[in-house]
Amino acid sequence: MMASATMPRRGRWIPWIFVLGFFVMLGANGSLIYFARQSWVGLAYDRPYERGLAYNSLLAEAEREAALGWTVAITLQDYRDGTLTLALHLAEKGNPIPDGEAEARLVRPVEGDAVGLDPVPIRDGRALLAAGGLRPGQWDLRLTIRRGAAVLHTGRRLVLR
Repeated sequence: MMASATMPRRGRWIPWIFVLGFFVMLGANGSLIYFARQSWVGLAYDRPYERGLAYNSLLAEAEREAALGWTVAITLQDYRDGTLTLALHLAEKGNPIPDGEAEARLVRPVEGDAVGLDPVPIRDGRALLAAGGLRPGQWDLRLTIRRGAAVLHTGRRLVLR
């Protein structure tokens, strides 16, 4: 009779590779979920749904502003040692706005840091805005110009070097 030789099973470790692969996948997915929950959600506004419901009123306000016929020219006059000086030239249908008030905010687009500027009067279609303590980089200038009951919102991106 022939003695049966048992051959050792060589593929015993193969299922454990699949188990290890699933644990690696679970660990990677778990870390991605953790970091996604801890990071910025990506919303630009606090209540986007309510803002979307009020979109028609935003369009109506934009039409009212366009009907004013106001134009705003923003000129960067000076930026030294963190102090910014801007000149505003305002016109209504080609003629300078005789009087009014301009309010401004400077906002860092990524960081969200904001610097509010004091309201300045508009005389003969001109106003001068000044802000101190600004770092170089991108800033969004958000202007609100008032003349009686008429209001215009406008803005411009500034790059300070």
